[in-house]
Amino acid sequence: MTAAPVGLPGPRSEEPIRVPLRKVLADGRWALGFTWRTAPAPAALLVASELVKSLVPAGLTVAFGGLVDAASAAVASGPGADPRRVLAWVGAALGLSVLGGLTKIAERHAGRRLLDELEVRLTGEILEHAASLDVACFEDPASLDLLERARRDPAASFHLFLLNALHVLGDGLQGFTLAVVLAVVEPWLLIPLVVLALPYGLFQWRTAARRYGQETRYTTRRRWSQYFVQLLTRAPGVTEIKLLDLGPLLLERFRAVASQFRDESTRILWRSSVVGAVFVVLSSVALFSVLAHLGLRVLAGQATVGSLVVFAGAAARLRAVVEETLATLGSALERGLFIQNLRAFLALGPRLQPGGGRPVAIEGAADVELAGVTFTYPGAGKPALKDVSLHIRPGETVALVGENGAGKTTLVRLIARIYDADSGRVLFGGTDVKELDAADLRRNIAWVLQDFLRFEATAEENLAFGDWRRLLGNRREIEELARHTGVAPLIESLPAGYDTWLGNMFGRQDLSAGQWQRLAIARALARPAPLLILDEPTASLDVRAEEELFRRFRELAAGRTAILVSHRFSTVAMADRVVVLSEGRVAESGSHEELLRRGGLYAELYRLNERMR
Repeated sequence: MTAAPVGLPGPRSEEPIRVPLRKVLADGRWALGFTWRTAPAPAALLVASELVKSLVPAGLTVAFGGLVDAASAAVASGPGADPRRVLAWVGAALGLSVLGGLTKIAERHAGRRLLDELEVRLTGEILEHAASLDVACFEDPASLDLLERARRDPAASFHLFLLNALHVLGDGLQGFTLAVVLAVVEPWLLIPLVVLALPYGLFQWRTAARRYGQETRYTTRRRWSQYFVQLLTRAPGVTEIKLLDLGPLLLERFRAVASQFRDESTRILWRSSVVGAVFVVLSSVALFSVLAHLGLRVLAGQATVGSLVVFAGAAARLRAVVEETLATLGSALERGLFIQNLRAFLALGPRLQPGGGRPVAIEGAADVELAGVTFTYPGAGKPALKDVSLHIRPGETVALVGENGAGKTTLVRLIARIYDADSGRVLFGGTDVKELDAADLRRNIAWVLQDFLRFEATAEENLAFGDWRRLLGNRREIEELARHTGVAPLIESLPAGYDTWLGNMFGRQDLSAGQWQRLAIARALARPAPLLILDEPTASLDVRAEEELFRRFRELAAGRTAILVSHRFSTVAMADRVVVLSEGRVAESGSHEELLRRGGLYAELYRLNERMR
């Protein structure tokens, strides 16, 4: 096995994952019910086609046997024999053959329609549920593994499970009818087939469980594999990868991850192929031994040529049907196991306790207060915030300053209830945020994130997304927002103005980091929210753009409460009050001038900043 790449977590325990069969059957019933509710007409057509198709082989076998006997009798009668019996069997065989062909066409049609319907419904369900989860769920590796397993082509897994389940039922019905035909001719052939089929079926179930266990153990490594692919193929990282010459190292790590999965998959495949070959050989030997015995009976006049034809056709088909049924059963069980992943993800609930659901009732600027707030990130060794108390008055602009890891971004995330405090209270407009409707709370906050999104959309939409319910499609309001926030000249300089498609994934017009940030600031200001949060708002701006923001800030923040999170002391100068955080605590608070005179941590950071300029 290829050695694990340095620095990557290994797979989970190699112990097999045991899943009770009754759990798989329960998941299968859920999948069937979900499918029926999603697309009842294609599902019904698929079931009907499978049932009809399963009866055709036995009917054709009987028809061909009857044709051989009728033809033999006609030949024995000499010239002028009545051909009607022969033609009747030919007609029956023709009708069954046409019926079998039509049902295959109907099956393909229904299967394609069903896949399309499931693709829309399942992907929509996953995205809708993902949108309902907390940010913390997407920062937890275990939850990310669960999401990765759930979203790996769920419609195809559903579709394959349903098709395989139907094929198992259809093949089972087909096998039963063929067994009935054989029981009339030579019933004891069924004994070796049953003896061979039982252990082969058990092996298929164990193989399905092994494949599911392999996928489950290696989910994290699959995410690593996708990460390497993105680094080597996506524009944002390609430049740095080339400058650092990291391509060979990342490629080596990708191959190590992929090879480990491939090697285990190959072992499972070899085992499955060997056991399948043994089943084919032994069942074929049993079939042809009985066929030889029946041929001797025909020569002795103890059986008809037609019965030999019926037996040969039915027995050969039954052996193939048993093999196909067991292989398909293993595949259906494997797909059924993967359906558990989807159900487990859809059962994943938000980590935040449900709020009180009260709407935000604020007129004018927001009043924000933290009282004795402590918060620790899951898995962290120490709190990010410790007993923080802070009151931000309506209309006040407060700057949060501190070294990296001091708790600045954590504090504003608690205000927006991205997380819940471990202890203490966060008040918005005098009401504990836990009592408010979370969506309504966030609609009352305009936020420029430090890692803002660069939406692949038109320039107009990039602004409208700030308050999309009000602004999408409203060009006049968008143009007014652009003028108010100072980005109108930037947008009007683009090739198609407001209709220019931005980004390089689907369009050809990319922007500089500073231009993207100016759009992000304008987007945040699109929402007439009582609280404005700017997290490092000038990080990518040049001096001229930063000066323009300073000049406009009072006008842009008029009527709002504003919180600035920044390392730049030029930005801090815009604030009415500066709050200095250190190791998760409020170290100092006051105006820029007061803190400089005090000569504490803020003054020290300020002097260091001045030396670096």
